[in-house]
Amino acid sequence: MIRYKLIKLKLKDMKKLIACLLIIILIPLFGVSQDLDQNQAQIVISGQVMDVDANQPLTGCHIFVNDEYGTVSKKGGMFELSLPVSFYGDNLYFSYVGYETNSKPLDEWINKFTDIEMNTAVIQLEEVVVIADPWSDFRDIIAELSAMYPDKEDLKKAILRELEKFDSELAFANQEKS
Repeated sequence: MIRYKLIKLKLKDMKKLIACLLIIILIPLFGVSQDLDQNQAQIVISGQVMDVDANQPLTGCHIFVNDEYGTVSKKGGMFELSLPVSFYGDNLYFSYVGYETNSKPLDEWINKFTDIEMNTAVIQLEEVVVIADPWSDFRDIIAELSAMYPDKEDLKKAILRELEKFDSELAFANQEKS
C-alpha cells in the first residue's frame, strides 16, 4: 500500500513536471512568434506593366527590390509583390528586354494599384560586317577526302566527283531562283 501511494505520488509529480515543462517551452514560443509577426509585417505592392508606345501590357517583366525579393508580371502585365516593412524607402525596379530599366520609390506604391509605363530602349550599334568564306566547306571536304584516299590519283578522282556534285547542286539552286 505504501509502495502504491509512492508510485501514485510519483505519477502526479511527473504530470506536474511535464505540465510545467510544456508551459516553460510554450510561453517563449508565443513571444517569439509575436516578434516574428511584427518583424515580418508586409508591404503589398501591385500594379500593371505597360508598353508606353503601344499601350499594351508587358507579360514577363522583372520587378524587384534586391536579389532576394522580386516577381515577374503575369498575363496582362499584372503583378503583386509582398515585401517586409524594412524595405520602406527603397526603390522598386522594373526590367524587360528591349526596354529601359525603370525604378520608382516604394513609398509611392503602398496601398495603391499603379501602372508602370516602360519605354523601348534604342541602342545604336556600330556597323557590322559579315564576310562569307565560300571555300571553307570545300576545304573541309578536301581534308576528309585526303584522309580517306591516301593515293593522289584516287584523291583527284574523289575531288572531281565532289566538284560535279557541287556543280549540279549549284545549277539546281539557280533554277529554283529563276
